[in-house]
Amino acid sequence: MTSTFEAPIKKEFLIPLDSLREIAKSADQRYDEEQKQQPSKKERGQNKNNKRQRERTLISKTKLCTSYHDERSIHFRPCQGENCEYCHDVDEYLKSKPEDVLEFDINTISNSKNTQSDTPYKVNGKTNFEENAQLAKCPCFEKYGFCNAGFSCRFFSAHKDKIFDKDNKKISFPENSRNPLTTDYKNVLDFKIQNSLRKKQYKFKKSKETVEFTKAVQKQVNKRYGNDGVVMNSDPLACYRDTKEEKLTGFAFPEKKKLDFRGKTYLAPLTTVGNLPFRRICTDFGCEITCSEMALATSLLKGNRHEWALLKRHSSEKIFGVQIAGGYGDLLSRTVEVIDTELEDVDFIDLNMGCPLDGLTRKRAGSGLLRLSQNVLREVLLPTVYSSGSTPFTCKIRTGFTEVKPTAHSLITRAVRESGVMYCTLHGRSKEGRYTKPANWEYIEKCAKNLHSEIENDNEKGRYGVEMDIQELQMCGNGDVLSWEDWYRGMEIQDRVPSYATNMIGRGALIKPWIFKEIHEKKVYDIRSSERFDMLKKFCDYGLEHYGCDEEGVSKTRKFLLEWQSFLCRYIPVGLLERLPQKINERPGRYVGRDYLETLMASPNSKDWVKISEMLLGPVTKNFNFMPKHKSNSYQLTTEELNKLNRA
Repeated sequence: MTSTFEAPIKKEFLIPLDSLREIAKSADQRYDEEQKQQPSKKERGQNKNNKRQRERTLISKTKLCTSYHDERSIHFRPCQGENCEYCHDVDEYLKSKPEDVLEFDINTISNSKNTQSDTPYKVNGKTNFEENAQLAKCPCFEKYGFCNAGFSCRFFSAHKDKIFDKDNKKISFPENSRNPLTTDYKNVLDFKIQNSLRKKQYKFKKSKETVEFTKAVQKQVNKRYGNDGVVMNSDPLACYRDTKEEKLTGFAFPEKKKLDFRGKTYLAPLTTVGNLPFRRICTDFGCEITCSEMALATSLLKGNRHEWALLKRHSSEKIFGVQIAGGYGDLLSRTVEVIDTELEDVDFIDLNMGCPLDGLTRKRAGSGLLRLSQNVLREVLLPTVYSSGSTPFTCKIRTGFTEVKPTAHSLITRAVRESGVMYCTLHGRSKEGRYTKPANWEYIEKCAKNLHSEIENDNEKGRYGVEMDIQELQMCGNGDVLSWEDWYRGMEIQDRVPSYATNMIGRGALIKPWIFKEIHEKKVYDIRSSERFDMLKKFCDYGLEHYGCDEEGVSKTRKFLLEWQSFLCRYIPVGLLERLPQKINERPGRYVGRDYLETLMASPNSKDWVKISEMLLGPVTKNFNFMPKHKSNSYQLTTEELNKLNRA
């Protein structure tokens, strides 16, 4: 009988265990040999223990003057004349820049059997990458007739004849072309605002008042219920109203925009892998609610351009929110004020109260907020909700800080009662539990029922003076959704608890992004390797459009593609399973797919992921090595070894 954590793969696709042990021994020997070849000199520096290596960006020593860009390009700047330090010789620059990206013909791989080729570079007797490849076309130019990278585009040769004026050494794009970064991308912070934040000259209007208001509330609570400020069975909002009338007359709670999550598919905010190109892939498959990667409030207030770039939105995203992380009321209130004031296309602001990373919790952010007392948490949430203005405010939490003592049932109720947080998502794991145990959906339902009944009782007893609209109250669940059956099983809570809105999908979307399509159609799809490769190709096109088609843009796109591969490789094709659906906590043994590409995509070895990236973005630099964030798989069985084993 198959164990809980063993995926039920058909026997004809599995690799025998004895053979795997033999290959594992050779992998260990290879590792030992590589360790002996390492220099014995002791490493120095603060990052000496960080074994993750990134691709060295192919920045040319010779940079072309920015005046050679098209005037519509985001990189265009007038020449500084005699003070200009950049190159003004176009021919010299084109000779010095790296070679353009080559495109691999996927048809030669997806149709090949595992026994016919060892590697994607040995097809039909050819062994060279260049012999099986051709110059790739620039995705931006092909779609929009425009490319921000100009001469530095890694696909320049493919459209050089169409835009390059050899006599004047200038680029001229067609009149009907458009720049997607200025038309399709929203929430781009103005440079002047960014600069004022960096210089600490930005004028905050609401946040200072809200922090003072929160302090006045706490004094009122202490006055009525003792210096400990603990409200046992009281009416805390009555204190807020008295404070507002007596000390802060005219300070009104902002009216929030209406937001409806009910029954909609919701992609969780995912650090690193939840980037804008990936969200576009999920949107193409039918995702209705998306959220940005987690942005640190401290970095946003410093005007960090990389942090603000995380909050960008594509026009295809239907309902979009931004997620921030911080541990102090004054810090968060200033951050949400800038977001509410300066960014026009934000449908909601989400506070991360669940991130389990120790580096974040030590700063009282993420899961660190779960350990705060009732009064301190009020000092964090209340000014933040007020300063967010009319933008709806949500929070995402875990069941508690420790596994043995869940606290979410009381924390959610307090957040609604005392801070006006009407939208909340509960991840069914604790901070200590991380991802080692299944999500506790029974506790999620318990919290939803508790919240609904508590607010109903408050309305019946008239504790708020005015009745709270329970129709606006919405709670979401999160954890272990990998199939449409899992999603609808979670939605059964809505039949028993009206305020339960929807299920959030995190890792399930990373493993199989088409889960949103399966949910809408209530159907399982057996996605073949060629279709998955087309999806990766589209991701690269989106990445190059977002990050740029130059050297740095190709490097960033490759990095995020490889990070995504650490999740994609966990998907088991439907045709290989003995029973459906696949569970998220099931891990397969090593198996051979129905074709070479399917086997390559199933490999947990990061070297095979690099091969896939080379098919899409061209060869990597010499000695390139990728180490994923989530797990090191450098010395696991490679696809080449699997194929040799399969033939034997």
